[in-house]
Amino acid sequence: MATREGVRKINGERKSTVQNNTVNNMLRQIKNFKLIDKDKEKELAKKIQEGDEEALHELINANLGLVVAFIKRGKYYSTGVPMEDLINYGNLGLITVAKKFDYKKGFKFSTYATHWIRQRLNRNITDNEKLIRIPIHRNTEINCMNNSSVVLRAKLSREPSSLEVSRDSGISTEKIEELRSISSWKYSGLDSPVGNLPEGAVGRKYEEVIESPLIPSPENYTSHFEVSNKLQDEIAPALSNLSDTEQFVVKKRLMEEEKMTLEEIGKILGYTREAIRLIEKSALVKLKESLKDKKEELLFLIT
Repeated sequence: MATREGVRKINGERKSTVQNNTVNNMLRQIKNFKLIDKDKEKELAKKIQEGDEEALHELINANLGLVVAFIKRGKYYSTGVPMEDLINYGNLGLITVAKKFDYKKGFKFSTYATHWIRQRLNRNITDNEKLIRIPIHRNTEINCMNNSSVVLRAKLSREPSSLEVSRDSGISTEKIEELRSISSWKYSGLDSPVGNLPEGAVGRKYEEVIESPLIPSPENYTSHFEVSNKLQDEIAPALSNLSDTEQFVVKKRLMEEEKMTLEEIGKILGYTREAIRLIEKSALVKLKESLKDKKEELLFLIT
């Protein structure tokens, strides 16, 4: 009679075999898709912009090998996440970029896609690590910290400092800093009142405004201000006053759900991080001038 341990071992081996077979099948299918050149990419991109679903699938399939190569080159397979999951994560990034790809910029699809594949892989791996590694007692402390923050935010009409949260929650300041780091706690969710704003602006929410370049932002923000979906239609016409490079930087930094860093844009355009920062700064000045006659929400936020 088989022991429980023996049954577990057999089941584990079966599961491993099934996973390996699944991955091998995926890799074989990926190898069957032919690579395409830049002209073909352009042809497919045009059709995609016209709503051609078959062209979208063809562009994605032709670049599935890019996901596998990126996973191996980046050594993501050593993170402990199953290869099948890594491929699926990377494919999500590939699908995103295939829908957004603008052939008019002159970049190869693979160059443009690398950012999105990396971002999707990193995000999902990080999410998995958080779900696995944060102990229950830490989650309790994080909830306590967040509850105190909500109360203080409502009372102060701004984001509370670590010291203020510490006094309210009874958790040490050092521990608050540690918990914020662990939970990657966002200081400014879409439903949170914006702090440190000009007089008369207290109580606005990020979903209603664009953050001013003059307002200090947490270090983990990828841009000086964020453009809400609500106002993008009003800002879009002003982009025509910018150069192609400035438009590209503004869109990637401010107007897309998956925002790029200065370094990532620099790699695509062949510029240094500082050069991209200056291009962004110049573009914001031009936007401010173009939007000066717009409604009040835009006026005080671009000044």
